[in-house]
Amino acid sequence: MNPQITKNEVDVLEALRIHGTTKGVLSATGYASFTVYTHLRTLMKLGLVSRSGVKGSYRFKALDGEYEIRGNRGRPKPAPDHEEGSDSLIELSLNVDLNEDQKFYLAAHRRSTSRRVLAERLGLTKLQLNFLLMKIGGRP
Repeated sequence: MNPQITKNEVDVLEALRIHGTTKGVLSATGYASFTVYTHLRTLMKLGLVSRSGVKGSYRFKALDGEYEIRGNRGRPKPAPDHEEGSDSLIELSLNVDLNEDQKFYLAAHRRSTSRRVLAERLGLTKLQLNFLLMKIGGRP
């Protein structure tokens, strides 16, 4: 079975084949040195790269070997589109309208009263109050 490596490890391996030095790999890939050396260590464990020399002046060499490119497991998936899975609670919270008395109370007390108390007295949830305050430009 062929070893599985990530796309970044493939980039490091191919740059090592072309340039032959770690300096060349660093400039070709644009990765940080820690990242390059981490990938080189992984590639050595898999037998795709060999290291020679003494501490401080190692030479790395890309060996011939087959490998498979592994998918990006563990990466966060992109957020779904809004139409695809809209949240009804957020939709309800965004569409809150206040009557004149509530607007007057909010204007008079929004700086001096906690959000919990404000939400209770206005008959809203804290989430609705936060969205409302963001909409009118107050503190969330």
